[in-house]
Amino acid sequence: MDAAKATGILVTNPGSIRDYQGLDKAPMPRPPLIAIPTTAGTGSEVTQSSVITDEQRKVKMRIIGPKNMPEVAVEDPSLTVSMPPALPRGRGWMP
Repeated sequence: MDAAKATGILVTNPGSIRDYQGLDKAPMPRPPLIAIPTTAGTGSEVTQSSVITDEQRKVKMRIIGPKNMPEVAVEDPSLTVSMPPALPRGRGWMP
């Protein structure tokens, strides 16, 4: 979901995602986004924040602002039933 939110920012704003690291840096809103989580935990579907890993600088960037908030969140717990109880920790995992 964070990747979709950040990608949307780049659709309507020029430059690199690095240009939008921080608080309310995107001048134009992204296209509408309907967020449908299939795992539980981050709450990204109802926040103004995206966390994106910058592999080059080895940092996690936060893109924060009202233009990053999904317009709709579909919360259906049945979508999480097929997930394993503990999800594997991938490269982008953050404790």
